[in-house]
Amino acid sequence: MMSDPTRQRLAFAIMALLALSAALLGFVGVHRDRARDEANQHAQDALQEAALYRSALEQSSTAIVVVDAYGRIQEWSKGAEKLLGWSRQEALGFGVGFIIPADMRERHRVAFDSMVTQHKIGLIQQISCTALTESGSPVDVLIRITVYERNGLLAAMATINRQSDVKRIKVEEKKK
Repeated sequence: MMSDPTRQRLAFAIMALLALSAALLGFVGVHRDRARDEANQHAQDALQEAALYRSALEQSSTAIVVVDAYGRIQEWSKGAEKLLGWSRQEALGFGVGFIIPADMRERHRVAFDSMVTQHKIGLIQQISCTALTESGSPVDVLIRITVYERNGLLAAMATINRQSDVKRIKVEEKKK
């Protein structure tokens, strides 16, 4: 049998444990809620950023083509539709070979494979060449290719302009 002081100490210890447990659960709940709120905010920010990029892609007069590491088209801008003739739906998922003249396809494949195997990131090259339109007509273009990494996977973005549309601008350095 327990004495009254022992019972009181035990009751106090149990109440203290219950109070500590309640405080701990409250603390965990607050941090869980904060983490959930932060995750929701990050998701909203990512959606807004994606909408901004989508809007830029859709409204750009520059042809913008994004391909994955296998050379399959992932994005095809309105500018690409206008310059090259194929709709976004026609281009998505296909390799870019259909816009490359037949005599240049092997060189393109070798250069692209090299870029992927060497895991090159950043502006890779600027190319003056000929592309093919949907009608099969050649068009002289200037292509700027940038390779980037997204979620651990390589992708390449090309901006394509008619060579006749590219204006040469001389940038003068400021004199000190």
